Amino acid sequence: MKTRFRWFFLLVVLTSLIGGCAIPHAPLPTDPSNPLKRIAVLPMKNDTTDVDGPDVVRQKMVEALTNRSYVVMDTKESDQILRDRMGINLGGQLELTTPQKLGETLGVEGVLYGTLMDFDETTTGLYNAKKVRGMFKIVNTATGQTVWQRGLGVKKEQGTSGLASGLVKLGARAADARDKDAPWVLLQSTTTNQSTKDSLIMGLGTKLLSKAVGIHLEAESDRSIVRFRIDGVLLRGADPIDIAFHPRIVSRIKVISDLDISETRKAQDGSFQFTALGRTIDFRVSIIPSIHGEDVVIRILDKEHLRTEFSQMNLSRLGFGDGVVEGIRRLTRFPHGMFLVTGPTGSGKTTTLYTALQEMDHDVRKFITIEDPVEYHLPGIVQIPVNEMKGVTFASGLRNILRHDPDVVMVGEIRDRDTAEVAVQASLTGHLVFSTVHANSSTDVILRFLHMGIDPYNFVSAVNGVLTQRLLRTLCGRCRKEARYGPSVLAEMGIPSDTGDAGGGLFFEPVGCGECNGTGYKGRISTGEFVPFTEEIRDWMIQRRSFGEIRAGIRKSGIASLRGNAVALARAGRTSVAEINRVTSPEED
Repeated sequence: MKTRFRWFFLLVVLTSLIGGCAIPHAPLPTDPSNPLKRIAVLPMKNDTTDVDGPDVVRQKMVEALTNRSYVVMDTKESDQILRDRMGINLGGQLELTTPQKLGETLGVEGVLYGTLMDFDETTTGLYNAKKVRGMFKIVNTATGQTVWQRGLGVKKEQGTSGLASGLVKLGARAADARDKDAPWVLLQSTTTNQSTKDSLIMGLGTKLLSKAVGIHLEAESDRSIVRFRIDGVLLRGADPIDIAFHPRIVSRIKVISDLDISETRKAQDGSFQFTALGRTIDFRVSIIPSIHGEDVVIRILDKEHLRTEFSQMNLSRLGFGDGVVEGIRRLTRFPHGMFLVTGPTGSGKTTTLYTALQEMDHDVRKFITIEDPVEYHLPGIVQIPVNEMKGVTFASGLRNILRHDPDVVMVGEIRDRDTAEVAVQASLTGHLVFSTVHANSSTDVILRFLHMGIDPYNFVSAVNGVLTQRLLRTLCGRCRKEARYGPSVLAEMGIPSDTGDAGGGLFFEPVGCGECNGTGYKGRISTGEFVPFTEEIRDWMIQRRSFGEIRAGIRKSGIASLRGNAVALARAGRTSVAEINRVTSPEED
């Protein structure tokens, strides 16, 4: 229910972005000169509980197209070709290939995509109906452009059979040729409500959108591309848009983000909020100029949803091994010192620190954070946003915090010498300091602080431990498949072979299904390397040992490496070897 509420929320917001850039739906094209004479009706993507529904609806769509003088490829023939030549068994797997490839393989000029879903309007508070909704589009396989798009909804009690019956009426209305090349088509609800439009942006893919943390709108020479950031990677979520509509969409985004619509030659940053039914979602907007137009990135921050998740979160659920979790928890019990989390942008550093803070006792200690920006609100913790225009930086804010009698301080990021010096001094004067650093490994953290001019003795005296972490996509439990790699193959991939498995290493690979939107992955999991600063490691640093020697000493001490922990997750079936090599390198072992 939460997921459906969220994608409804985002769809309404995105509808407001493009304003007048969309048009009403049109009937099936009937022009005899239409070049798409031969069409394949592809397997329907099924997000309903009706197992047989997609086949019924698909057959009715075949009848509707045949009645419009199209030559429709036999569905059994197309299914066999898709299965034998392309390995596609389900409608959800069609996202793994392109319309052009489908056209070449099936020998057709057009392909029809369809998605069926259950839609509960009672969760939105706007209507009181439960529906089955179908979304359909025809794509020209030569150009990749959508030439027709339509949505249809019927009451839940009518089911997919009622939806199928409604398809025979497609094309009965007179054609509306206005703005026939507009990029998106709006679906108007069959329920009348004068105060609210139940409008959905077709083609964006509600299941993708419900999991997205960012929307990317990228201008090319002849089209505009829409992609979603999901589980750390970018996925196509909509059909390409004619470049003529790109400036209008960008201008609309600027207006609601309170940006200068006349300025197109320099970067701009803004934000907006959308509130409905007592719930608010934040959108952070970044616009930069490119050679073909302005590119837009919209970050989606559902703070209330995340607050609920954090209230139920603990370090064990993040995916770290028992050794890493116990190491972090041990540091949170220290009365003073510094705990640093390092990794690239988007590796989950802040989430780990938030989770560690959540597990600590808030009743007897004072917690204060300074962040840029404050992305998630945590109960029982004083959170301060950085505001450089008003003189509130990490360094100045941290100095003020230390006069506020805190026990535990979290600094969003240590990025300069001033902040590093104040953080080190705070940890040496009886405060427990948590922070993040942009570095690739624990030894790189040491180098970063020394490069900023921090005294080595003060640094090693202050730091209790360093966590290096990454995020790996988790395999979809519904469609993953076993894979065995021999020692030579594992060696080529930089994975140590399991000497106890003479038959080859057992791993799992992604496949793709409707549950995971055809990607083979669903969600992400943390992997990390926790290095406690023991007396031995402190002595090495005071003696100015080389970082190679320090790294070798850490390995000899028995601390599991970042890549080693990632390989353990792959052997347990949580992720794949390809994902490990995407996120880590053999040098990190």
